Amino acid sequence: MSIRDTLVHLKFHEEWSRHVDYAIRSAKLFSCNVRALVTFHEVVILRNRPRYAGQGLEEQMEKDAAIARHLKSKFIDACAKAGVAGSFDTPEGGAGEFIPRHGQLTPSPEHVLVAWNGSAMAVAAVHGELPFLERARKVTICSGELRLPLRLVNWPAADSVDRYLS
Repeated sequence: MSIRDTLVHLKFHEEWSRHVDYAIRSAKLFSCNVRALVTFHEVVILRNRPRYAGQGLEEQMEKDAAIARHLKSKFIDACAKAGVAGSFDTPEGGAGEFIPRHGQLTPSPEHVLVAWNGSAMAVAAVHGELPFLERARKVTICSGELRLPLRLVNWPAADSVDRYLS
């Protein structure tokens, strides 16, 4: 399994953040592209809330565009310096709406935390982490029980993750 793309959220209110450098380093480590996403939610509020009825919409759009140009320039330059292909997008809306749709969080390649309860979702998450787990110096497994109202099968969750990863 290989990673083709990694996603990083650029925060419109920050000049730069270490998490962006981390995403670029991760993309280099996995020889993949890095996609930057900066979201602007004020424009959506100004457009769609009757209370505001578009007041200040053009000014907000100009402000957002200036911030986006600045962040894009810094991001593309950082990617070029690292020798990584990068792309940049600026959807309108909240980060909480876009990030889950456009990617997943990437754990540290040096220390990976696995949350395990034996569920199908846990298996899928661990499977998605395999490229990181293979490169990790340390893996910490937090094991718990899968809680269902009626449990037809009972097995120790920690044992199943050990078997899955070995």
